[in-house]
Amino acid sequence: MLTQYKGYRIEALEIEPGRWRVRIERIDGYKIKVSGGDDLFAKAGRDALSAEHAVKFAREIIDSGRLSRAGSKLKAPRPHLLN
Repeated sequence: MLTQYKGYRIEALEIEPGRWRVRIERIDGYKIKVSGGDDLFAKAGRDALSAEHAVKFAREIIDSGRLSRAGSKLKAPRPHLLN
């Protein structure tokens, strides 16, 4: 399940049956700064029981202000961000 929210792309991933996590990436190609670290994307480390719950958790992370833009863009665009 892929969705966009406030300039971020949220991808819900079923890591095993009934266990969902999310990947959060910036739509504009900039790296994400996560709680003092620099990362290409943020992974929510809490399992959810459904894709919808995982996406809701990702939106809470985005709204909390824990994600911000790092100073540089990725060297090459990630193909799934171009859609």
